[in-house]
Amino acid sequence: MEPMYLSIRQKETGEQIKRLLLQNGYSVKDIQCAMGFENPQAVYKWTSGRSLPSLDNFIILTK
Repeated sequence: MEPMYLSIRQKETGEQIKRLLLQNGYSVKDIQCAMGFENPQAVYKWTSGRSLPSLDNFIILTK
């Protein structure tokens, strides 16, 4: 049996992050502050699918 490799689809993941933020009443500014970021660019990149949060940041987002 060949191994199955999973890949994360950035665009769909970004859309899901954006959807969950809106659904739970969080703004980009809320996430920026919770993560301790000086500016919101990283969060915008996540929600647009241009980049993904690090594993540590994914864990923080889940909480």
